[in-house]
Amino acid sequence: MAKNYSVNSMLDVLGDISVKSLPDVVSKAVGCPHFAKTGWDRCKMAPAYDAFLKLEWSPEVLVPRGYLELGDTTLGAISEWQILHAKCRCGRLRWINRRNLLAKFGPDARTKPLEKLLKCRRCERRGWAIFIFRMEKR
Repeated sequence: MAKNYSVNSMLDVLGDISVKSLPDVVSKAVGCPHFAKTGWDRCKMAPAYDAFLKLEWSPEVLVPRGYLELGDTTLGAISEWQILHAKCRCGRLRWINRRNLLAKFGPDARTKPLEKLLKCRRCERRGWAIFIFRMEKR
């Protein structure tokens, strides 16, 4: 439940206070139940990150600068110095462990059919991501 306060009404209620105690006093005034806690779960007076998160959909996956699309190849043909990532249409970029893919699917598995199995953890869609890679810096 959000409350809106103006600066003058807060000054009328609280008076002139020091800056160090301001977050505690304001969080107590707006009714935050975590104002007395001092650990990691204290009141941070910030909205949740997901409240402002807007997924920007694109019709195709945009490959970031410095990366290349992997294309249709076998898992065994991916070199050790190629760092493998998955990029979704919603914009999420995630590192993929090449060794785990080799252990699960084998070196003869093709990458294009495996792209249909990728599920994005951000938008919860399957099949909207592609494999991309970048070269390891030497």
